[in-house]
Amino acid sequence: SSEILTGRVLIGEDAQNYAKEMGIVDAENVLEIYISNNATTIEESNVQPYFFKRDYYIKEDTIETTYETGKLIRRSEYQGPATATMSVTETFSATFSFDFEVGIDELNTKLGYSTTSTFSVTDSYTVSVPDGKTYALECYVNNEEKTFEIWDKDLIFDNKVGVYYSIRPVGYVFIKKVV
Repeated sequence: SSEILTGRVLIGEDAQNYAKEMGIVDAENVLEIYISNNATTIEESNVQPYFFKRDYYIKEDTIETTYETGKLIRRSEYQGPATATMSVTETFSATFSFDFEVGIDELNTKLGYSTTSTFSVTDSYTVSVPDGKTYALECYVNNEEKTFEIWDKDLIFDNKVGVYYSIRPVGYVFIKKVV
């Protein structure tokens, strides 16, 4: 989904439609979705790249941002009557679709993070499960994906190297389902 939905709770049909968009199995059983946005960047490593004769940069007006649900982190089932809390803390690295060196400062300036960035995401979600019911709670990564053009500075004219992407976690997507 290209629209960011964070710190939001979706219920009923809205939750089921979002779950279908995400490709969630049993989307029709989804009761509620909580979308969080509280990733924190862990201190950058001080590793600076060596000097490179090529000068790659991200072309400013080509950056596009979308959000999508990443991999399943945890799934638990709870039988009612109960109040259940799922708390998740994970550390992730940013991923990039290119493997040549682009300056850390350039990436930080244009994207807000670089190839050395790691992120910690902590959140929890509490549900009350009625008597006679069993609910499943699932936690997925909420990813931000940026696509952009990388260019190579040249004396005469700059050359477009290609279109690339980077992904970083921005939070979690918690899903409550009837089992």
